[in-house]
Amino acid sequence: MKKEHVISSILSVSQQDLAILLGVSRSQVAMYQSGKRELPVDALTKLGNMIAHMNKSAESGGDGISTSHYQTEKKQLESLLLENRYQQSRITREIELATRKQQAQLNVVQLARFLRNEESQKKSPSAGLLDAKAGKASGMLEGKGPAALTALKIKQGLLIHEKEWLDRRLDELKG
Repeated sequence: MKKEHVISSILSVSQQDLAILLGVSRSQVAMYQSGKRELPVDALTKLGNMIAHMNKSAESGGDGISTSHYQTEKKQLESLLLENRYQQSRITREIELATRKQQAQLNVVQLARFLRNEESQKKSPSAGLLDAKAGKASGMLEGKGPAALTALKIKQGLLIHEKEWLDRRLDELKG
């Protein structure tokens, strides 16, 4: 087996990366791996130490890597939980605002109907204005308002499920 395959499988780095790590040129690494040239003593020492470390790590189960992976995943999950809390808070505020707007529009329609009934008994000229206000509010109630509110509630539900999943995954990592 060539040195190239052994070094590549043990260190999992490219020739260029290995050259940088050893402080030599890429062509020196290539020539060493093909058996045409030796590396400088300090580069050989570094390479030997790296290979010994990786072999020792592989024999012990690579605890450093799994611990590092665990810490990285835990930090990512905690970061996602913070973002999830923020998004849930934002969506909750948007739902409250949309609900208040919808209620205000409903109040306008109800008031317009009441006043139209009162005005029709008196034959008042403001009936046209009341009809315009009621028409606009009714259009908003039947248009995008309810759909937007429903979309926000769906997003809120998804965020709740995402939070539950993130919490479960964090518990799995801890347990």
